Amino acid sequence: MITNPVYMLYSTHCGFAKEDSPWVERDAVIFDEAHNIENHLVSFAESDVDPEKLHEDFGVATRGIAFTGRPEEDYFKVIEIYNILTAKAIELAEKLEQEFPQSRLVGIDPRQWAKGFNDKVADKVRKMNAKIYQLDKSIQPLKIFFNTHATPEELSQRWIIDKSKDKNSLKLSPIYGDFLFHEYFGKLAEKFMFLSATLGTKEQFCKELGIDEDECFFMETDSPFDPALSPVIVMPSIKLSKDVYAQNVKKVGNLIDEILKLHPDQRGLIHGVTYDICANIYRGVTPKNQRRLLYRDMDVLSNAVAGKNMYPKKYKNDELLAIHEKKGGAYGSVLLSPSMMEGVDLYDDLSSFQVIIKLPWANLGDPRVKIKSQLDPNWYKNKMWLGILQASGRSTRHETDSSITYVLDQNFKFFYQEWERFLPDWFKKRLVF
Repeated sequence: MITNPVYMLYSTHCGFAKEDSPWVERDAVIFDEAHNIENHLVSFAESDVDPEKLHEDFGVATRGIAFTGRPEEDYFKVIEIYNILTAKAIELAEKLEQEFPQSRLVGIDPRQWAKGFNDKVADKVRKMNAKIYQLDKSIQPLKIFFNTHATPEELSQRWIIDKSKDKNSLKLSPIYGDFLFHEYFGKLAEKFMFLSATLGTKEQFCKELGIDEDECFFMETDSPFDPALSPVIVMPSIKLSKDVYAQNVKKVGNLIDEILKLHPDQRGLIHGVTYDICANIYRGVTPKNQRRLLYRDMDVLSNAVAGKNMYPKKYKNDELLAIHEKKGGAYGSVLLSPSMMEGVDLYDDLSSFQVIIKLPWANLGDPRVKIKSQLDPNWYKNKMWLGILQASGRSTRHETDSSITYVLDQNFKFFYQEWERFLPDWFKKRLVF
C-alpha cells in the first residue's frame, strides 16, 4: 500500500487502522521525506480554541468561558468546551436523522445521495452535513489532545497550553512528537524505515520520535551529484539579526541587483525566508530587475497595477511556478519566495542560480518554537540546518544538472563551524568560502 503520512494519521485517529484491520500490523512501513514527520505530527495535533468564534460558528454556549493563562485551570475549561461541542454534534446528527432518514445514504453510495429528495430538501441536507463536518473539525483536535496524555503530570511534559495576549483564545501544541508517533504510527508495523536527503542528526531524529538510538541503524550515503556542478558560494554580505534588522533589510535589494547582473538571461530562485524580506527585495531592486521577479505580492507592490485594481491579485506558489515555466526562458524570470525551500523541482534551466538571504531560523514568536528552543537548543539549530540543506537542493535535480547557490548571511560561517560535524559530506563538499 502506498499512502502519505497525513492520511495515515487521520486514518489511525478515526479508527480505520484498528487491531483487527488488515492495515495492522504490517512487517514494515517506509517513510519518504522523513525529516517532515515532526511537522506532520505537530500540524495534525495542534489547535486553536476560541470560545467566541465557536459560539459564532455553531451557536454553542462557549461565549462565557474565559481563559486565565494558567494551564492547570485552562485545561478544565478546554474539557468544558469539548463536552459542549460534542453534545452539539450529537444534537445535529440526531436532528438530521429525524428530519431526513434518507441522509444515511450519504457516503455509502453517492449515486443515491439525492434519491427521493427535491432540490430544496437536498440543499438543506447538504448544509446540515457541512455544519456537522465543520463542527467535527473543531472537535477532533481536542479529541487528540485528550487521547494522548494519561495524567495531569504528563500534560506539562507533552503539551503547551498558551493563552493569546490579544484575545480570549488558547493554542494547544505538542512539545515533542514522540508520544504522537507511538500512538498513531507505532502500532502499524514491526520495522520502520526513514528516508531523506536531509534527515538531520541521529540524536535529534530519534529524540523527536521517541526511538531508542540503540534500536536504530543510521546509514548515510554520499550523493552521486558532482559538487563542482552545484557550488554553494558563501558571500557574507548582510546581517539580519533582530538588533540590526530594521536598518539592514533595506539594503537587500541592492545585493540582489548585483547577483542578477551576473545572471542576466538565466532563470533563478531567491529564498527570501520571510515575506517582509521578500517585500524589501521587490521594492529595492531596479525597475528592470523588478520586472524579472515573480513574487506573491508583485501586483500588490506594483504601483501601476495597484492603481488600477483596488484588490490586486496575490499569487500562490503553483501559479508563480506555472508563469516561471511558461515564459521564463526568454524572460529570465526569478522566483522570489519565503516558502520554496522544499518541494520545488527546478531542473535544468528552470533555475541556474539561487540565493539564500539568511539562515532560516524558526519563528520564536511561535510559543511552541520559543519553549522548545529553550528546552532543546540543538533542536532549534538542527531545524535551521534542515532548511538550508533542503533549500540548497532546489536547483540541481539530476547528475548532469548544474546551478550556483549564493548564501548572503554574515552569520553563516559562525554557525557552520559550530554544526559542521553534524552536516552531511555531500553538502560540505559543495561549500566555497
